[in-house]
Amino acid sequence: MAWVLSGWTPSSAFAKPCVPGRFPARHLAQRLAWCLAQRLGQRLAWCLAWRPSGCLLVVLLLAWPTAVLATVSLPPGSAPGPSSRLPAGAHDGRLVFGFVITPGADSARAAVLVSMLERRFALHNQGLEGRARDSWPRAARTWHLAVFRLQAGAADWAEQLAQQLARRPVFALVGGTGTGDWSPIDRYCSQHGLPLLLPAIEAPPAVPGAVSLYFHPGVLLDAKRLAAFLLTDRSDPRAPVWQVARPGDSGAAGARALAHALVGQVAVQTDWLTDAAGIPAAPPTEPADCVLWLRPIDLRPWLSSPLCRRLFVSGVLLPDLPDPLAGLPVASSLIDHLWLTYPWELPGRRQAAMGPPQAWLRRQGLPERDARAQTDLWLSMEALETALASLQGAYFAEGLLRQMRGALTLRSANAHYRELRPAAEQAWASRGSYLLRWTGVNGWQPEDGWVLP
Repeated sequence: MAWVLSGWTPSSAFAKPCVPGRFPARHLAQRLAWCLAQRLGQRLAWCLAWRPSGCLLVVLLLAWPTAVLATVSLPPGSAPGPSSRLPAGAHDGRLVFGFVITPGADSARAAVLVSMLERRFALHNQGLEGRARDSWPRAARTWHLAVFRLQAGAADWAEQLAQQLARRPVFALVGGTGTGDWSPIDRYCSQHGLPLLLPAIEAPPAVPGAVSLYFHPGVLLDAKRLAAFLLTDRSDPRAPVWQVARPGDSGAAGARALAHALVGQVAVQTDWLTDAAGIPAAPPTEPADCVLWLRPIDLRPWLSSPLCRRLFVSGVLLPDLPDPLAGLPVASSLIDHLWLTYPWELPGRRQAAMGPPQAWLRRQGLPERDARAQTDLWLSMEALETALASLQGAYFAEGLLRQMRGALTLRSANAHYRELRPAAEQAWASRGSYLLRWTGVNGWQPEDGWVLP
């Protein structure tokens, strides 16, 4: 073997241009085969001319790489693996990222999130300007932003996104904002291998795609938390559950998830608001546990004139603490009977961890319009920067998701989250929630601590 492979070492087989960076395990056989064929092919001519007796050994050594390569369709002269399959948004020394805005998104909120991304990208690119290309950090690229605005009609979102991506291809979708069910976007990204990273949304799909990563399940987590509570705390086993939501809004997904979780165990009635009135025409006629998948504008009649035995509201659809009800008056009869789901850390326990994102906004002169969404985006940018540095130029979806999960897991401060622990192959970075009870003078108090339903 030594005389056949003289001058060849394992390290030389994996030197450039064979492997420009790291690669996933599934490319190992292809990459090794290509490198062996390249190196051993150079020795084959020498063997044929000088050592005919060794040709059989060389042919056998080349048989496996050739068989592997025969199953891989590659352009002429290219090596297999991620380097020859870079997405369109990761060429020419550039990485293009997309930001999706769906109908229902608050315009001021969307504008400040886009401003944050533009500023963060500009800071990254400024660090590379004025330096010779060969002096850049390994695999460094400039970052660029494409904003995709989708129009009404969730059924058409995938087609709209495909048309805009055809005009401006991107390496990954980072962040995003809007209301409604994001399943069409998630499905499109899964079908096309386009990473969807940490959008600040309220209704992600129940079964996310393989290339998606979310901070938490949104209203689906609220539904799971409420179902667990309602099934274990049945002070009146005969009391039904009556829930109200607006069709097309994010709360509709929560209402469907809760009804599914309680089917066959608790009687559930779901009513849909279709006009400006906050109360359906036929409120419950018997004491019921009411679950409201509504926003503050629709909550006023429920809080001023209690209609239910107990009232549960979704914290995902409301402003953040300390005033999730946006200053709405709460009837005294609701003290200890009004409940709020809350999938973030309590304000009194996260003050230190919130310092870095707030300080960054102040340094950049950006207003704080929506602290929850802006903090999510800041966390996304921190994780993205760490993940891209770890990829070292091997830009593929699986590696990016793996590094994003690792970047979130290794954080010592999680801003407004209690913990960020995305498990391997899992789409949720945070899966726990509080259930808070309204106590009047003492405000919102946790009922039973942090729970992973």
